[in-house]
Amino acid sequence: MNKTENKEFNYTYSALSQAEKKQVENIKRQYGAVSQKDGDLAELLQLDKKVKTAPKAIATIVGVVGALVLGTGMSIVMVWQNMVAGVIIGIAGVLICLVTPVLHKAIFRRLKNKYASQIIQLSERLLGEDDKNGDKDDYIGD
Repeated sequence: MNKTENKEFNYTYSALSQAEKKQVENIKRQYGAVSQKDGDLAELLQLDKKVKTAPKAIATIVGVVGALVLGTGMSIVMVWQNMVAGVIIGIAGVLICLVTPVLHKAIFRRLKNKYASQIIQLSERLLGEDDKNGDKDDYIGD
């Protein structure tokens, strides 16, 4: 055996960069390891999405139906030259289209009122704003 061998040990360590840490946290979240704060944020985002998405979807469907009814009325007038039936059906389509924004606003208000307390509570918890003075303002708004 050669006794002049160099038995030196070298080790280099480097910490994860911010981008790598975020990537690791995202992977960790995908496997169910969610902190309470992340769970609250996910719930808040889900409630907000629920309040905003349903009125948009319903209003879009009603608006498309109204436009189709209006188009049907116009087609009846142009193709079959039936002015009375075409105008009546066209006016019905216009009325459906005019109701759409009112319907959107009504559904939005209803869902906003339904989920307002949960959203405010989650928001305060995430922002660290505990109600120290004891009185809660239940803001419902538009």
